[in-house]
Amino acid sequence: MVGWYWFHIVVVLMWSVVGVCLPVFKSSLQPTAISVSTYNLWNIMFNWDVRKYRIAQMIRESNPDVIGFQEVRSDLQQNQLSDLQQLLPNHKWKAYIPVQKVTQDPKAMPGLGWDIEGIGLLSRHPILSYEGQDLSLTTSPDKNKRQVLHAQVQIPEFGVVHFAVVHLSYDKRQQCNNVAEIAKYIEDGKFPHSIILGDFNIYKDFEQPVERLITGQFSSSGGCHKSLFLNNPRHEKAVTYTDAWRASNSKQTGLTFSNMPTPGLESRPDRILVSSKTLKVQSASIMGDGVLYKESFSSHVNWNRLTSVLSAAYASYHGAIGKACYHDCGPHGSCRCGVCVARGNKDSCLLPDCSECNSDTYLHFVAMTILFCLCLVQFLYASLQILFILNKKNQRLMQQMGINCCLCYPELYTSSGNPHRSKCKVWRLIARFWPCCRMPAFYQVTVCGIAMIIIIVAGLYKFRDTLSTINNTLPEEYFPSDHRLLTAIVHQAIDGPLIQALNV
Repeated sequence: MVGWYWFHIVVVLMWSVVGVCLPVFKSSLQPTAISVSTYNLWNIMFNWDVRKYRIAQMIRESNPDVIGFQEVRSDLQQNQLSDLQQLLPNHKWKAYIPVQKVTQDPKAMPGLGWDIEGIGLLSRHPILSYEGQDLSLTTSPDKNKRQVLHAQVQIPEFGVVHFAVVHLSYDKRQQCNNVAEIAKYIEDGKFPHSIILGDFNIYKDFEQPVERLITGQFSSSGGCHKSLFLNNPRHEKAVTYTDAWRASNSKQTGLTFSNMPTPGLESRPDRILVSSKTLKVQSASIMGDGVLYKESFSSHVNWNRLTSVLSAAYASYHGAIGKACYHDCGPHGSCRCGVCVARGNKDSCLLPDCSECNSDTYLHFVAMTILFCLCLVQFLYASLQILFILNKKNQRLMQQMGINCCLCYPELYTSSGNPHRSKCKVWRLIARFWPCCRMPAFYQVTVCGIAMIIIIVAGLYKFRDTLSTINNTLPEEYFPSDHRLLTAIVHQAIDGPLIQALNV
């Protein structure tokens, strides 16, 4: 009986130890996950100086280790990735390749900049190397140069992961050819882990290019040319991929592109494909529908439009000629004074002939601003006079407050002010050139208050066309991009009976 007693005690202790150690052992075998995102920046469309803050906010919320970008604009002085990197200090590593020079509108003002477009990558982890792969052009109507950014990123517990950032042609035949070229590059590289992400420009009714990457071969019954099926048979070193969204959200459409402003979300060109043999998808998510952007940044959008119109007026005053917009306004908008307005696409104007921002508008704005500022300063000065007159009898309190400056002597602030008799040279000089200072304080406040109201009313009337242009905003401007941010969390594929048993 004693032996059985001790036997039960030993069994209970062993199960207790297993219960404590098994979760620790199991967690040590669980693979480390990384987060990957892709986003089309929509080049510099509609208030980039505002949109970048919302885009950086979305990236911080999705918290990707690596994020690929398409339609990245730059020039010799500026780069959209550099702008984002300043807002995302944790993403210290950057890879960028300029793909082509953007054809500017022949009517555009010279020197607008942002005339180079490319693709790029931001990473929390070291980018060991990167290069661009030129993709061949076919006889398609799309004559834009296409490249792939191939980058090697050193990720802890993963080793080197190969990232391919793509922005494929909108032409279906060229998509097929380019996918074959991308697959060959990766298969020849024999990378242990590879992830292809970006804007594939895939259509709902034509998934064949992506299916080639998923299955490792072209289908003989697909839409791609039969020669691709015959010339690219499946072979042993073919790399197959998993569509991150389809793997984790099979019952949801996952649409990411909208042909602004209507008909809304219509396709899923943005994809994250992970090598199926070495990586597994844990989850995938989409964000950036524009609701929060409009709620939180609409005032910033209006302010940015105001400064753009004023900049155009300043340019008109200095003799600038041409369209002042940095980008095309699309089929629903016209470019006026550096902003897009919802007046259709037939109402654009060229500087300096835009009535809302010509040189006369600039001069009138400067004159009225100076006059308003002078009245405001006089109003504040008179208000201080009244305060000091009311506190004149309580000079001890002012001395205790340490007010010993000549500008704050109570004698300066009598009913008439008498600054022309002041011991302070500054006040005497001001009174000589601005006689209003000699008026009694109450009259100064009244006159200046009425004058500021008159200036504001006159300004609203004088600049009514300018204000109408500023407020006539396109619906598209209240979206951070015409694409959504796609994020996937992936981990290394670890198989075997032990892992399967521990996961039961």
